Amino acid sequence: MKSQLLKLLRENATIRSGQQLSDRLGVSRVSVWKQIRALGSAGYEIETTPKGYRLRSSPDIPYPWEFPRWENMIHYFPSVVSTMENAGALAQKGCPEMSVVTADRQTGGRGRLNRQWASNKGGLYLTVVLRPRIELPAIAQVNFQVAAVIARLLGHLYHVQAGTKWPNDILIDGKKVCGMLSEVSAEGDMIAYINIGIGLNLNNTPPGNLSEATSVKAKVGRPVARNRFLSAFLDALETHLQQGQWDDTFAEWKQYAVNFGQRVTVQTLHETIKGTALDVDSSGALMVAKKSGEVVHIAFGDCFLDKSEKPRGAPN
Repeated sequence: MKSQLLKLLRENATIRSGQQLSDRLGVSRVSVWKQIRALGSAGYEIETTPKGYRLRSSPDIPYPWEFPRWENMIHYFPSVVSTMENAGALAQKGCPEMSVVTADRQTGGRGRLNRQWASNKGGLYLTVVLRPRIELPAIAQVNFQVAAVIARLLGHLYHVQAGTKWPNDILIDGKKVCGMLSEVSAEGDMIAYINIGIGLNLNNTPPGNLSEATSVKAKVGRPVARNRFLSAFLDALETHLQQGQWDDTFAEWKQYAVNFGQRVTVQTLHETIKGTALDVDSSGALMVAKKSGEVVHIAFGDCFLDKSEKPRGAPN
């Protein structure tokens, strides 16, 4: 009802009478009035006059009804401990693929290696549930596909030069604008589901101690619509997954890669490795040439570009 009502109110800027709205929606005028009140409580500015109603402004909040195609798939919360936790519970109960948990704020958002992910107001924080029918060793392909979709969208929507950094970061001007985290459940050798957690700095200001982070707003000099990005992301990801071109995953991701040929430090659970980032192998592991000439393949860890290096640009 809310989705249909908003569509009618947005068709033009004129006042729509309660009778017009009730006729178009096939409900009583009392039902229309109740929905108008509910939308007002949700942050919509709706002018009410003796002649009817006019929508003045809408909040940039990812309410499910703002996404008609995805309305039944989006689970929005003003605040959660972690969207990943909520999505995990949904996935275990058998929720459909492309189900999304999103929140304005996370009180316990997590990054890689159990680091805390700052979830300041204005960012886009979500976890999407995917169910690709691929074997467990191919899991990196899913992460790389999602990262490539985000990098491409940032360029398309905001005309910024976004790059990917192994294993799962998106950068603008060498500064982190997006991080990802994945959690997997398997059935034998096949993936039952993979939850991809995404923290994207759109309008939020990263904490002062994160001098190597940025936001889309800081880059383009104006606020951007979170709902527009989320809608475009879900559409693009769905299309990408339906094509099922898994063999091209790494090649596409590498179009945006910024740290190949650069001196890097990689922190794993057990050691710190320094060298030159060369490429990723067929499993998605980072290939690093150490000073000794030995090339190591790193499957899991955090990669940092040496501060003396300047990140390369990435085509969009």
